[in-house]
Amino acid sequence: MAAVQDGLYLLRHRGRLIEYWGGSQAGGLYDSLTSAASVFLLGQLRMSSGLPLYLNFGDCHFGFDVIVLDEIRWGSFQAGVVGKAWMLLDDCLSMDKVRVAYMHLVSSFFDVCAGIAQGRKASVFNFNTAVKSLHDTIALKSTGSHLTYPDGRVVSLSMLTRCALQAAQRTTIQLLLRW
Repeated sequence: MAAVQDGLYLLRHRGRLIEYWGGSQAGGLYDSLTSAASVFLLGQLRMSSGLPLYLNFGDCHFGFDVIVLDEIRWGSFQAGVVGKAWMLLDDCLSMDKVRVAYMHLVSSFFDVCAGIAQGRKASVFNFNTAVKSLHDTIALKSTGSHLTYPDGRVVSLSMLTRCALQAAQRTTIQLLLRW
């Protein structure tokens, strides 16, 4: 049932969500050798100019497990998902129930208040919608640069100042406090 709901949701709102969070957050595979060489060259250029270099590599390995569901709801609303479609999204996010088993003890079922089910069609879209505020804060305070590959993929290389790192840290703390 979840796959059907995700499919219907994406059929109508995929373009709107991608437009909201922008192509740089679309995810996907990238050429790691080219990216590593670019970071190396960027570091050499800044060091030879006497400028500091702060690189921020965000690893969202556990991001799907701890993302706040209200951030997904709010981001989707800002992207223009309203009315019945928003209620469908809310239903999809609210339907996950789990229970914990430890040895012979088993808890009763309870609602999951954070995290996105991995492997669903809309999971990546929902995650990117939720973390857009963090991306915007870093972009606002950064003098970043990016690489654009011939096929249109973009890899961001942020040359962050201390102010940008502090802003990103504050935004991360705010996201955690909402949870």
